[in-house]
Amino acid sequence: MHKTRIVDYVFMTQLHSQRFDNLLSLGYFRNANIMFQSQVLCLDGKLDDTINIRVPLQQHSFPRHIKKIANRVEKRFVVEMGEVETTVEKETLFNHHRKRFKGFQFHSLWQLLYGDNYNNIFESKEISIYDGSKLIAFSIFDVGENSLASIVGVFDEEYARYSLGIYTMYAEMMWAKENGYQYYYPGYIMRKNHLFDYKMRVGEVQALDWDKNIWTQLQVANQGITASQKIYVQLENIKNELSKLKIDYEVKIYPFYSLAYLTSPNFHNYLKTPIHILLPQFSDGSKYVIIDYDLEGNLFSIANVVYSDINEDIRTWDNISADDSSRSNECRFVLEYINIERFYNVDSLIDFLKRRYIYKSIFY
Repeated sequence: MHKTRIVDYVFMTQLHSQRFDNLLSLGYFRNANIMFQSQVLCLDGKLDDTINIRVPLQQHSFPRHIKKIANRVEKRFVVEMGEVETTVEKETLFNHHRKRFKGFQFHSLWQLLYGDNYNNIFESKEISIYDGSKLIAFSIFDVGENSLASIVGVFDEEYARYSLGIYTMYAEMMWAKENGYQYYYPGYIMRKNHLFDYKMRVGEVQALDWDKNIWTQLQVANQGITASQKIYVQLENIKNELSKLKIDYEVKIYPFYSLAYLTSPNFHNYLKTPIHILLPQFSDGSKYVIIDYDLEGNLFSIANVVYSDINEDIRTWDNISADDSSRSNECRFVLEYINIERFYNVDSLIDFLKRRYIYKSIFY
């Protein structure tokens, strides 16, 4: 059965190693001090599908080019393994490296690891690389009973030619092998965007098949119809009907959709779909009329939304440049429902649109 819930959070006050292994195997990854799962991601102004990957370690061998990178790094620099410690030196390096990240991001290493409050429920370790006394790279990973998950890798761009990010993945995997771990989870790649493909350089990977909820070969996992594809098909149906009615519309990517899945009641009125259709002619300067498709409930909706008061806080976490043309179709504000009408099919939605907006052209 297809997994229709596109986002899920797991909040915990403690985390046993076996449960951590199980969550990783179900496609969850760490986000601050919680576990988070999402089938889709808004990146570079596009909606894309996440493909969770892992490396089975028992039969794994490194490609020759990875061994060459490792030999060169270990001959040239000092590599240390230890417990996680957030220092000024690491925060500075993280801040310089942060501009390489895309989309939503944390403004500090501390926040990435622990959120706004210190609640360390993970068993974590770090690998640090020094050129003399200068920290030039580090990575942090979490360990369970049989699994290891890579959390973040940071390096000084002046040393980019040494492929230090690839090396820290290698070092994490070597540590895992030496200590008898079975699986290495480097996170996810994207179906269309190749930004994270470097994670597959360390050897053959398995991918999570969302439909069957099993780990399989990457080629097999790619064969199904994805969450984003299902959403786009339904939006195309809506766009066709709007075009017939000569109604102007704008398709908007909405990167803050996952906030609506948080457990706090304060977030329940937030827009929960990662892409929607804005109807400018029925919107004014403070209220906006949008149409979207909810994959989970297989429902269509038309709603009035406004900007949320949370925007001032959340914007500090997102790296959006005002002149970033690749994200011009992206909604850059958290939206909150004023009211919403839901429908089981496009025909019912269009009929309501005609009666409520086209013929009357008023808000209700």
